Amino acid sequence: MLTRALLATLPLLVASESGASQSFATSSPRPPADSQRVLRAAQSAQAAFENHRRANLPLNTGGSSGRCDVRVGRLCYWWDEGEWTGPPEPPKIKAARATLLERLATAASRLPGDAWIVGQRVRYLVEDGRPADADRVARDCQASASWCAALLGYSLHAAARFADADSAFGAALAAMTEPERCRWTDITLLLEDRAKKQYEKLDCAERAAFEARFWALSRPLYLLPANDLRTEHFARLTMIEMLRTSRYPHPMAWGDDMGELLLRYGWETRWSREAPSMSSAASIHVVGHEPTPAFDFVPDPDVLTAPDSADGSDWMLRDRMAQSRYAPSYARSVTELGPQVALFRRGDSALVVAAFDLSRDTAFKRDSISAALAISPAAAPESAVVIGDDSARRRDALTATAGWQPLLVSVEGRDSAERRVARTRFVARPPAATDGRVTVSDLLLFDDPASLPVSIDDALPRARGSLRVERSTPVGVYWEMYGLQDAGASVAYTLTVTRVSVPWLRRAAERLKVVDRRAPVRMKWDEPSGQPDGVRSRALAVDFSTLPAGQYRIDLTVEADGQPPVVASRVVEVIERRAR
Repeated sequence: MLTRALLATLPLLVASESGASQSFATSSPRPPADSQRVLRAAQSAQAAFENHRRANLPLNTGGSSGRCDVRVGRLCYWWDEGEWTGPPEPPKIKAARATLLERLATAASRLPGDAWIVGQRVRYLVEDGRPADADRVARDCQASASWCAALLGYSLHAAARFADADSAFGAALAAMTEPERCRWTDITLLLEDRAKKQYEKLDCAERAAFEARFWALSRPLYLLPANDLRTEHFARLTMIEMLRTSRYPHPMAWGDDMGELLLRYGWETRWSREAPSMSSAASIHVVGHEPTPAFDFVPDPDVLTAPDSADGSDWMLRDRMAQSRYAPSYARSVTELGPQVALFRRGDSALVVAAFDLSRDTAFKRDSISAALAISPAAAPESAVVIGDDSARRRDALTATAGWQPLLVSVEGRDSAERRVARTRFVARPPAATDGRVTVSDLLLFDDPASLPVSIDDALPRARGSLRVERSTPVGVYWEMYGLQDAGASVAYTLTVTRVSVPWLRRAAERLKVVDRRAPVRMKWDEPSGQPDGVRSRALAVDFSTLPAGQYRIDLTVEADGQPPVVASRVVEVIERRAR
């Protein structure tokens, strides 16, 4: 549950550094006297509806737990993880909205170019669950080109038509004056720490590259045709403009604090009221509720300034103190995918293999899902290449080719019927390429090692979709070597499996000889190097049955041609046999 409420003890905020509530050129020229009466009547009807709504709101049963996670001006915002639909809307409010929409339509027929009227029509049609009608009204808009395009983008975003919304917002930006466009593209309120300081030093033109990087790193899913977090941002700006000059369910004047909170966490779609207290029995204390569940898609601030430093922990989707959040309409949950990703060298490029397994995730019920592997240079995340599959199996593997350099990798799966999403995002760092030196690929774990693959094409169909392995089942390990020069030389291999950490209770038991100390698994062998200058493939089976459950590191050491040894490693989690 995401909620916000008025802090009655705080003064009215009339200005802020963000400028979030500044006008975006949506005002119409002052109409003639008769037209003014039409506009005033429409505004009066809108105010009457909001008063009616406020008086008939259901009582809040969710509670605030006495928390205030974020305080902005007069407002207190708190976040509870999970999915919560909020209180149902009373029928009398829905009926009153229908009456308001009829009056706004009549006013629009008399003032077809009025920006305020067309904006309120789009606002309330979307709120009423009629985005198609909002789309029609926005397309018939006769106000300024930028405002009409923004309203169209808003309605398209509400309908989850993100690619079309992105195009509409692009048209809105193109039609704006430069100062207006700079305000719309400003992401200051979404930034923290060093990233914010770096961004604030840039002028409007210089900020474009930073903004492109920000949106690429914060994109919820590459498997969708557009960045819906970015269209959500512009939709929020559109909503700010619609609310800035109109009445709102909260019994308070609009201020920049409301604009900032809306820009960071989204607009409210449900409202309730607190039960009156003994000290203020006549007052109405409104609580707003944003869509849920909502997630923090923006990575750690350091990633925005140095993307090639990122790892998976830099995308923490459930930070209670997050600077911003977004609740995608297509996601009841966003979980960690936990794939196996391995890089294999192909000349000056990398073959990236991403295998995933959602068959044991009960949230994913369909036999086929949408999946994607997105790859970009870590230093230029805005140039991602996306390999998608709209009919992937719940256990599958995707491959892509990219330059041999640190790569931002995003592996994603989506069950659209169940509105479930899983993803993993991190930077993969291949070993530095050195001419004339032997190098080794990542280790790729595969199933059914009774027959060993002789190439990546053989190994790929059996690639494991996670790094969790059962003790009872042998697992195959596949790798490649590059740069072998002497066909007659001998190559020495050493493979060890050692525990990453041992629980203190077991260490104590081993010292007391209550349990046997488990020695690491070790295999060592030599063989001829084979054909020089080619890709040399090798595979073997590893038995984990003698090891207790826990995390282990597989290290493969290769020594050839008298060169220093090279090592490839993979950390796995050994588990007990799971129920089928």
